[in-house]
Amino acid sequence: SSSITGLSTDGTQVYLTAYTYIPNRPHPGTFEGRAAIRATNGSIVWINDCIGDSYGVFAMNGVLYSASHAHSCAAIGGFRETNPKTYHRGLAETTTATGKNIRSNGAYYPSFVGWAAGSLYNWYPNFSTGTVTGINQGPWSVTGNGNYVVFGGEFLYINGKPQQGLVRFGGSR
Repeated sequence: SSSITGLSTDGTQVYLTAYTYIPNRPHPGTFEGRAAIRATNGSIVWINDCIGDSYGVFAMNGVLYSASHAHSCAAIGGFRETNPKTYHRGLAETTTATGKNIRSNGAYYPSFVGWAAGSLYNWYPNFSTGTVTGINQGPWSVTGNGNYVVFGGEFLYINGKPQQGLVRFGGSR
C-alpha cells in the first residue's frame, strides 16, 4: 500500500519519491512526496510531505524536479487542496532544507510537523493525463543532463499544446 517509486542522486544527497494508499484507514509509517537523504550515512535531510503520488525525481543545478500528481503541499507551506482537485504533475523545489513541515495532512497520514522541508518553486507545467495505463496519469519519470530536464509518460499535451509522451524544458538557474 506504499512504496518508494523513484531514486536519484546528485552525488551528495539521494532523493526519493513515494506514495501511500490505504483507503479510509491510517497510513502508519508512510508518507507521500519527496525526501532527501545523505548519501554518506542515510540520515534524512528533509521531507516534503505533499499529498499525491510521486513517481520520479531528478536533481539539476540545485533544483529538484519531480513527476507526480501532487494535489496538496500545504504541509510545507505550498499549494492547498482544492475542490475539485488540482493536480500538479511536474514540480520543482529546492534541494536544500529551507524551512519545516508546518502542518499535518490529516488523520490518515503520519505527521511530519517540525521536520525539515524544502520549498517549492513557482513552476507548474500543465501536463494532461493519458489513457495508456487506465489510471489517468501524466508524467511517470524525469531526468536531465545539466541543461535540460526531460519528462516521460503518457501525457498528450503540455500547457495546452500537443506534446505526446516526452518533453524537455530548459533547466533553472
